[in-house]
Amino acid sequence: MKKGLDNLFVTFLIVSFTIMVTITVLVWVKNYTLDLKEQTEDISSQRIYCLNNINFEITNACYIDDSVKVTLSNNADLDLEGFLIRSYKSLDKVSQNDIDYKIEKFKIDSFKYSSEADIKFIEIVAKVKLNNKVISCSQDIKSFGNLNEQSLSPC
Repeated sequence: MKKGLDNLFVTFLIVSFTIMVTITVLVWVKNYTLDLKEQTEDISSQRIYCLNNINFEITNACYIDDSVKVTLSNNADLDLEGFLIRSYKSLDKVSQNDIDYKIEKFKIDSFKYSSEADIKFIEIVAKVKLNNKVISCSQDIKSFGNLNEQSLSPC
């Protein structure tokens, strides 16, 4: 009497297992590449939207009490939904604020945010709505002030 499995049956098991593993890997790779493609398209469309539609300027930034008052001119045909602001005392002393303040299209407006004293330089990234989602337009950074000079002036 023979012990063990028949060679033909063992070969069938090995081939079947190999086919199942191959199919699983192919399905995973397909889903992974589709997700990656969608993410890349989403990021690309956001950047193109920002480049084509964002147009704002910092007209002034100054101190009021323990806050910085920033005046912006929105020169674009869309509302600015908010801002990310980096405040520099020096290159190694930077704080960031997330401001939810809306400036309508073609308007000049001011807002204040709490800040330490001796801020010399600020950078602002605008946030806008795209497909009912607020995005940051980080490739269009506006700045005001100079790190090599005195801090922002009082208002």
